[in-house]
Amino acid sequence: MALWTGNPAVLINSVHMRINAKNSKVVPFVERGKACLPVNFVARSLGAPTVSCDAVMTVVTITLEERIEDVRYVLVASSGGPEGIS
Repeated sequence: MALWTGNPAVLINSVHMRINAKNSKVVPFVERGKACLPVNFVARSLGAPTVSCDAVMTVVTITLEERIEDVRYVLVASSGGPEGIS
């Protein structure tokens, strides 16, 4: 999976698509030196049936099969994006 800051495109298994087909404003971005991206999209793309958020504790819980993983930081490394998708 490849995501780019400021770009609504994503590349998954060599297939180009949008992060949110109905809202092109949903894009990864950088705030205070940290990359932020739509965790629900990423988790669901990886097959997670359940994603929940605790805003007070700033923890996103992703359930993958029978395991639960707490994700406190999710990073995206590059900007730009694939040609023809924006």
